[in-house]
Amino acid sequence: MHRLCIAAALFVSVMLPCNCGRVQSAPAKHTKRAPVDRSNAEAKRLNVNGCKLRDLHEYDSAMYYFRGALEMGRQHQLGIRMAAALQNMGTVYSDRAYDFEGYNYEADLESAAACYDTAMRILSDSGQHSRAVSLLTDMAVAYFRDPKYQKRADSLFQRARTQAQEHGLVRDEGIILYHQAQLHADQAVDARNLEGLRSAVLLLDTAAIFLKKAGDPQLAGSAEVMAEDTRHAISEIEIFERHRKKGE
Repeated sequence: MHRLCIAAALFVSVMLPCNCGRVQSAPAKHTKRAPVDRSNAEAKRLNVNGCKLRDLHEYDSAMYYFRGALEMGRQHQLGIRMAAALQNMGTVYSDRAYDFEGYNYEADLESAAACYDTAMRILSDSGQHSRAVSLLTDMAVAYFRDPKYQKRADSLFQRARTQAQEHGLVRDEGIILYHQAQLHADQAVDARNLEGLRSAVLLLDTAAIFLKKAGDPQLAGSAEVMAEDTRHAISEIEIFERHRKKGE
């Protein structure tokens, strides 16, 4: 499974409101706000713990945490936490569908789509359009894995890039390109598709540029390494094809 957890982590890591003590609130307001802040922090903790378990492929345990975060979000009207939980649940269904293709494959994909759609409605209703970038990316990754949905996946990647550009999210745009390139490269290597591999290299080179510009040299370096690996794969296929043609 090549899907990075970066997008989900970006979505989950929303900073909590900071109270520096410069303004003293009335006791009644402070009493009302404190439980909400604690619930917000707890919902965030549940989402983060669920992501760790999901990345270990412990899907049932991860889902337990995400459902807990979703319920806490519902109880305290924490729309961002609800959307994050639903997005994370979608990634669980998507990952499980492809890890265990013979087990409820179609049902898991439908559940992933339902979770993503609900999360998107919450974000749209609350005007959190910039946060939709990682959600659109996760949706694209899920759809790309199924050959019959790849055009839809590329359309979602483009929507995510457009959102990132509109909101000046340079690092997010780099991450989107990195995901898209990774998926195209994996597919092209299996099919020995030179055109697809060259497209993946271009995406990876562009991703590295954006990530460097955003101040993320580690992820930019990862994109550069993958680009070089892809160039090496292109070279090997070209050599093989030349030898094959000489043999004919």
